[in-house]
Amino acid sequence: MLPRTPRLLAALGLAVSLGACVSAPPVARNLPDDIRQADREFDRRLRVRFPVGSPSGEMIRALTAEGFEPSHARNSDPSTHVYQYERGTFPCSFSWNVFWTSDNADRVTDVSGTYDAICL
Repeated sequence: MLPRTPRLLAALGLAVSLGACVSAPPVARNLPDDIRQADREFDRRLRVRFPVGSPSGEMIRALTAEGFEPSHARNSDPSTHVYQYERGTFPCSFSWNVFWTSDNADRVTDVSGTYDAICL
């Protein structure tokens, strides 16, 4: 039996491998195999695609067109908007989350993203 840390790393490797079989939204396609690198790259892509000052309405339309949906599950701050894209096949589930805030002119003031892969 593997020690706990290598088993966890093996499970994460399996999650990323299985994630390649799961339909990712266009902004999240071809992410690195390493889960930490994939998470950072997804966040970077969002910041480049939707820079501070861009209209939040355009971001909402683009995310919706890619299959993202509004989510309130992980949002404890009412001023932060959250859109989520979830997919999964047993034994794993995958989610891509986009968080942003906007000003009174409906311009993005901050944007970030997370990629999560969970396997049983």
